[in-house]
Amino acid sequence: MNPSLKSNKKTLWQQLIFSVWAAGLVFMVISSLIPQASLTTVNSNMGIDKLARIITFGSLAFFPIAFFSSVKLGFCVASSMPALGFMLELLQKYVPGRNFSPEDIIANNLGAISGIILGVIIRAIFHTGGLAMGKQHKDQR
Repeated sequence: MNPSLKSNKKTLWQQLIFSVWAAGLVFMVISSLIPQASLTTVNSNMGIDKLARIITFGSLAFFPIAFFSSVKLGFCVASSMPALGFMLELLQKYVPGRNFSPEDIIANNLGAISGIILGVIIRAIFHTGGLAMGKQHKDQR
């Protein structure tokens, strides 16, 4: 296969991964701040909304760790997900039909921690981490 074609495929794959991650982040922020979201109407401590939070925050923490070329940047971005979840939860106090829930914060954190652990494992086993975020330095690998 032509090396430039192989490089273009890798670049497209990297752009797709980053685009999906960024879209997920935007979707999560917007859906956390819209009034009366349907998942929060479940009256259960471990309802479907908690599972959705674990999966969402897990995915948002997993992708940077597993795929960003800089381990440091990936870890910084992934480890900021619990703080983002906490801030969004605080903001929900001021959104009609939404409320602050400590259980949601726990679910957000469980998801982020799970995503970070899984991302580290996947990165170590499959040597992922080719998603370039600006200039890449040898010492960041």
